[in-house]
Amino acid sequence: MSPSSYAIYKSFGSPDLHDIFCSNLNSMYCAKRHLLERLEDIMLNDDFNDLSEAMILTTTLMQENLEKADCLYDALKLNPDFSQLTNMITILEQAFYNVEKYAARRELRNLHLLNYVQFISCLEQSGMTALLLISKSQRHGKLFEKLDQCLVPVIMESNLLGVLTLAG
Repeated sequence: MSPSSYAIYKSFGSPDLHDIFCSNLNSMYCAKRHLLERLEDIMLNDDFNDLSEAMILTTTLMQENLEKADCLYDALKLNPDFSQLTNMITILEQAFYNVEKYAARRELRNLHLLNYVQFISCLEQSGMTALLLISKSQRHGKLFEKLDQCLVPVIMESNLLGVLTLAG
């Protein structure tokens, strides 16, 4: 661990808070990356043409958000680490498998895609809440500001959930 990384680690006041912070940050980043990659994959499939506008908006917002998150990782002198997220990734993969499985059956496809996207939205929102609470409780004002700027819950900004709900 570099001296500056150690200083950041120590500034959390407790190894447990640092670990919880990193775990939530990694979970959010991983879920966002998963959504971005999977949406990019299915946008090439004709069965998803009716959702293309919402998926393009969502992927654009997600890409911008991940680039900001990369800056946050750099500022914290950390790298994304998914080694402890095997179970979460398995759940995401299973949820997405059903989206692809029912691609030609619009109602079922939308139901599974809605479930998948809502799961990621919940990860975004709960992770963001934890990160903000930890940074605020430790009086990390600059970190709090950076989090607020970098990790906006993207799914709620995009119209994908609304389109899926109406398209049912």
